Amino acid sequence: MPYLAIGLLALGGYEIVVAWRASGRSMLFKVVSIVAFGTVAFGFYRFSSEGMPEEIGYVYTVIFTFDGFAQLTGQLWGKRKIMPNISPNKTVAGVVGGYVTGMTTGLFAAQWLDITSDAVWILPLLICTTAFAGDALASWYKRRCGLKDYSDLIPGHGGILDRYDSFMFTGAVFGLFYL
Repeated sequence: MPYLAIGLLALGGYEIVVAWRASGRSMLFKVVSIVAFGTVAFGFYRFSSEGMPEEIGYVYTVIFTFDGFAQLTGQLWGKRKIMPNISPNKTVAGVVGGYVTGMTTGLFAAQWLDITSDAVWILPLLICTTAFAGDALASWYKRRCGLKDYSDLIPGHGGILDRYDSFMFTGAVFGLFYL
């Protein structure tokens, strides 16, 4: 897993720098962006290299479910935008749908992993919240740089950061505070 993390972080760092260069923003903006991404990169790498495979799989499963069902429920029932200036397609219904399915998945997966502590309720809530925050932060940066997509490295998907922002940020939070 650490090699995959290094690859994702290298491509993500490339996209951050390319976005900054395209924006024409100040050097201070670039430095703050690189320090912020460096902090996320350090935490994500730590999570990927020191976390147990079951923990990494659990976090990824909850994020995958949260992201997928947030998009699905948002497209089906979403009317009210939650952050129109940052991420124009995110809706309240999408976020609620993502939380409900992410929490449910987290609770079921906790049974399979024999997680019996009081954190069984808090853990999926934390994962869904950090996944949403990571996605919103990446969207905010992209909008500040005046871009629709980070790159065409994954055609039709907005780049590496658009696909893995939630996982990187959540992994970083776990890597910095949990491990």
